[in-house]
Amino acid sequence: ITMNLDDPLNLYQVNLPDYPYNDCLSLGQNMINLLKESFFNCPNIELIATYALLSSRISQCVPILALIGKQGTGKSTILDIIKQIRHIDNVFTVGQSTYASLRNYSNQQRFDASGTTKEGAMMLLDNLHANHLTVGDYFYNFLLTGYDIKTSKCSISLGQGKNIVFDTFSPKIITTIHPINQLGYLELNRRLLVVHFPKQPNLFISSFKQFNLINFSNKFYEFWDMEKYRQYVPLKMKIKDFIAERKMLNAYGDICLDLITTAYITEIFSSIRDSLEYFELYFSTNFNEVNIINQLILEYLNQLVDKHYLPFNHLHQYFKQLKTNGAIDETISFKQFKEIIISEFDYKLSKDGLRK
Repeated sequence: ITMNLDDPLNLYQVNLPDYPYNDCLSLGQNMINLLKESFFNCPNIELIATYALLSSRISQCVPILALIGKQGTGKSTILDIIKQIRHIDNVFTVGQSTYASLRNYSNQQRFDASGTTKEGAMMLLDNLHANHLTVGDYFYNFLLTGYDIKTSKCSISLGQGKNIVFDTFSPKIITTIHPINQLGYLELNRRLLVVHFPKQPNLFISSFKQFNLINFSNKFYEFWDMEKYRQYVPLKMKIKDFIAERKMLNAYGDICLDLITTAYITEIFSSIRDSLEYFELYFSTNFNEVNIINQLILEYLNQLVDKHYLPFNHLHQYFKQLKTNGAIDETISFKQFKEIIISEFDYKLSKDGLRK
């Protein structure tokens, strides 16, 4: 990776000493050390290190990493570190970016002129405000569709029956001062990895600002070569089987499979089990499918004039809508959905519906 020295700001970087990357340690452990040296107390350090080292070429489903905290807590420092390591050109300020600019940049990051996928793509989106997340808005849809390679294609018409196709898939990091995971965006929340940032001590100086990360960036791109991709795919399948056999991670196995694989292959964790247990603890601490369903049911009940009787046909229609929108996991059955309403909202089962 070479740095564009036509940009005067890059001259500051090349005139700093190289970060002391330790070749005796793994890429993952070097990333952990960099974060430890850059923060007084980096929250969810293994998760952030894993996300920073994700391969955008071989990954297929990656949740959005949401960094939440007040100003001055280090959220933008994370973006700056990852920007340098992955050699990313732009950090987007959300309110000043159009859908077209985000879509085009995402596509350009992933593919070269010949259409071959490139390594290192990641969208860095700074200063997200709650009013940027209007359901149905372009940015909301951009986040919903761009996390999974299966749903990341979009097209625009060029007229005369011709379309141009864009691919919005890539890992994405957003920073915000707003608790977006608590504001009712349930469909989006299931695609978010939330990290809350505490205030950093005023006298703490981030050591990464004393070095350039050019050598670290080279190590990242040297790591993700064809041999590593060949190791990655069977390892990912092995981990998927491991999750299924032990019934771990419940509804979150598929959405974090690339993260678990990356955490192990970069040696952030020394074993598959350690990697799995870390992410299982993270999801069990931060997510609860029953709580999400409770919120959805409460929203449904608040729309009803008569809450004493819930006909099965209406209830099932709402249930199917939630499944279609991705608001609840595919593994949740209608029977389980009804059982939650009965147990949590004090309804009783009748022949054709639920009654108070």
